[in-house]
Amino acid sequence: MEIKKILHLSFLFVVLFGFTSLAVASVTISGTSIIGTVGSTIDIGAGNTLLMQTLNNGPVTIGSGLVTLGGNLTVTGLGGGGVKCLHVSNTGAITTAAADCGSGGSGTPGGSDGQVQVNSSGSFAGQASIFSGGTKVQRAIECSTGTVSHTALTTAAASQEITIQTAMSGDVRYDSIVLSETTQFAGDTGLTVSMGRPGSTTHAEMTNGINFPLQVSAGDFNFLETRPIPPQITSTYNLVLNFAVTSGNVNTASAGVLTWEVCGHSAR
Repeated sequence: MEIKKILHLSFLFVVLFGFTSLAVASVTISGTSIIGTVGSTIDIGAGNTLLMQTLNNGPVTIGSGLVTLGGNLTVTGLGGGGVKCLHVSNTGAITTAAADCGSGGSGTPGGSDGQVQVNSSGSFAGQASIFSGGTKVQRAIECSTGTVSHTALTTAAASQEITIQTAMSGDVRYDSIVLSETTQFAGDTGLTVSMGRPGSTTHAEMTNGINFPLQVSAGDFNFLETRPIPPQITSTYNLVLNFAVTSGNVNTASAGVLTWEVCGHSAR
């Protein structure tokens, strides 16, 4: 009797696994492939682990379709105790960096305390000092630039102020300002421009009292570059460009573009 049971079970296994394919609902196992005809789910139950691996730990390839993860992706076997960086090559291969990464946006500064950082063959380094005495503090220079077209001159008056900076701090130290006639102005009589704080007595203090003549040439050949003395005030202030004519109104300008630049740093 026991022998018959064993024979019957053996025959059943032969029948089940002797076929080349097995269809279960919308999933077909055929040869070395698992084929789904509709959207399918593999649910192995909470707390269980689904392991996908090949003989001798060969590669597991996922097709070219979209792969969506509903939770975290954990990569094991990276070694080390630090944070690892992932690199994606131009062929799509994902590999890890040989060394641990930082937390992002960080690194070991080079040089001495207070030195501006520069790129030295791919590493951080301190900018070399030009001074031999005193307390050396290096400051990064920041510049802001913009343009003003003749179409911005809309005032039917002999002058018009155009704001280019707001709420400048009293501790700003200016390194340079540049005014340049990029496109030659036309249509006005004796058109000039200056830079400073708003007001008839201060709107040229950044150009050191100079009213820069326009209507001269195009291509930035006509320009003014100077180093202004900053206003010695504790409050904030705006910077304006003051366009003025010797006759008529500024809004008669028919052409022209002015390029401006302001460079400076905050005192420490």
